[in-house]
Amino acid sequence: MSLTRQPGNFKKTAITILRFLFADSRVKSLLIHTPSKFTEWLMQRGLLRLEHKCSLHQSEDGLPIQYKLGMYSDGNKQPFSGGYVWISECCPDKQISVFQGSIFESSVYPPGTLFKLFYHWSCQTSATNVLLWVKVRIESLSLSPTEEI
Repeated sequence: MSLTRQPGNFKKTAITILRFLFADSRVKSLLIHTPSKFTEWLMQRGLLRLEHKCSLHQSEDGLPIQYKLGMYSDGNKQPFSGGYVWISECCPDKQISVFQGSIFESSVYPPGTLFKLFYHWSCQTSATNVLLWVKVRIESLSLSPTEEI
C-alpha cells in the first residue's frame, strides 16, 4: 500500500485530525468527573430536564406544582446521577429520576457509558474497538450486515 499526498486534502485532513484529538481529550476529561458533576454537565448542556412538574397536583393559581432538584447525601441511593433526584412537597413519597424524559432514561447502562457509545458512534469507531473500549455486551451493538467482529 502506498500513500500519495493530495495537496488540497492535506489541510482538511489535518484540521479533521485536530478536531478529533480535541474532542477525544474533551470526552475523556468529562468521563473522569464524579457522577454528580457529570449529571450537572448534562443539565448545563440541555441533555437533562431542568424542571419537572407534578402531574397530579396544582398550585393555588391552577398551574402544576414544580418539583425541586434534590440530592441524597448518600450517592449510593442514585449512583448514576450522584444522588440527584426530583422531589416535591406535594408528593413526598415520590422521587423522580433526573434522567426521566431523556435519552438516558431507559438504558441499562450508566450515562457515562452511553456517552462513550454516542462518541464512538459519531467517530464511526469499529464494533470491535467499541466492545474493547466501552465494555458493553455485543447484543447492545446493532451491526450492519457487512460489519464483522
